[in-house]
Amino acid sequence: FRSFFVLRLGRLGIHHVTIHDHHRSMQIRRATMGDVPVIMTIVGQVVPLMLASKNFQWSAEYPTATDFEEDVEAQLLWVAEVENNVVGAAALTMEQEPEYANVGWDIADLAIVPHRLCVSPTRQRQGVAAALLEKAEALALECGCNRIRIDTCTMNEGMQRLLCKLGFEYAGHVALADTKEGTRFALFEKLLAPSTTSLV
Repeated sequence: FRSFFVLRLGRLGIHHVTIHDHHRSMQIRRATMGDVPVIMTIVGQVVPLMLASKNFQWSAEYPTATDFEEDVEAQLLWVAEVENNVVGAAALTMEQEPEYANVGWDIADLAIVPHRLCVSPTRQRQGVAAALLEKAEALALECGCNRIRIDTCTMNEGMQRLLCKLGFEYAGHVALADTKEGTRFALFEKLLAPSTTSLV
């Protein structure tokens, strides 16, 4: 799936999109290796907040700089910039966890699956996560996918509210491998209408 996704994006030549909101430009663009230290700073800021709210989706061990570097190498990592500062990031992949099948999903279906989505604490609730998810939707349509699938810790109520606001539907919850015992993840899916336009 990953090689197919990168091939399709390469043919499309999609590298960035600019969103204008409240007189401030937010640019969504492909990440570079130079962005990884800034992203890791954001991760270092958000993980303690997540743990304090009993959201154990991330930890001191995950995600690592290596995870994001591999995303960059695979051309899957995107960043949100405001005033030339990286304020968020997400890996827009096609990688579905095997446990997704436990809610009745056919994981052979092509889907864009955002992973490692993070937003600077100083920029939360300002549309950054929504912009990254809208980018995922645009990429899905351009790549011939008609669905977005995503998991989030059941304790992450803010993310769940955002997903519902953006038109995602709750599909159930599962436990995922290599996560803290007892942690449950809510699964959401958004089905997309076919696109008749090109995003270039």
